[in-house]
Amino acid sequence: MNAISPIPARPRVVAFVPAKGSSERIADKNLQILDGDHLFRRKLRQLLACPSISEVCLDTESDIIAGLAGDLAVRRLKRPPDLASNATDGHALFAWECAEVEPADLYVQVLCTAPFVTAETLERAIRAMI
Repeated sequence: MNAISPIPARPRVVAFVPAKGSSERIADKNLQILDGDHLFRRKLRQLLACPSISEVCLDTESDIIAGLAGDLAVRRLKRPPDLASNATDGHALFAWECAEVEPADLYVQVLCTAPFVTAETLERAIRAMI
């Protein structure tokens, strides 16, 4: 029988925000402004406000989006072109994201198109999972 590893005292939690540079249904969706900031930046800031998160990653193929996040303490994952289309399978994208970072105890993917999911809600969900 396999032993289950105990949860470390401070679990490593990595959060991903996928932000494709283009959108077919809503033009420049991730660059839309809400409450004075771009949707993707709003989500990155919410994640950075979560004490349980060890690392926040911006997953994008867009140099423009990456540049707009340059002042935030996030890591850019440069998405390969084959994962940057509307045909991209979400499971394949998440698997790629997880493989691009150091191993973690918990990985979360948070969409910038859910701007009203607050840092407090995210933190409660992460703590519940841990």
